[in-house]
Amino acid sequence: MERIARLWRENWSTILLITGLIAAYLVLRTPQSDIASVEEFQQRLAQGRPTVVEFYNNT
Repeated sequence: MERIARLWRENWSTILLITGLIAAYLVLRTPQSDIASVEEFQQRLAQGRPTVVEFYNNT
């Protein structure tokens, strides 16, 4: 237990920074879409309601 306490005292700012970055990623990331096909996507666009479309390319 003493080792953990010493680790915390020496590295508290780094540990808090990493924890904050992980929390921000989990809270702010874009969730996966529930649209399964292009046809379903086109049907939702044709409903006449305002729609936000976000494109992402992982290259």
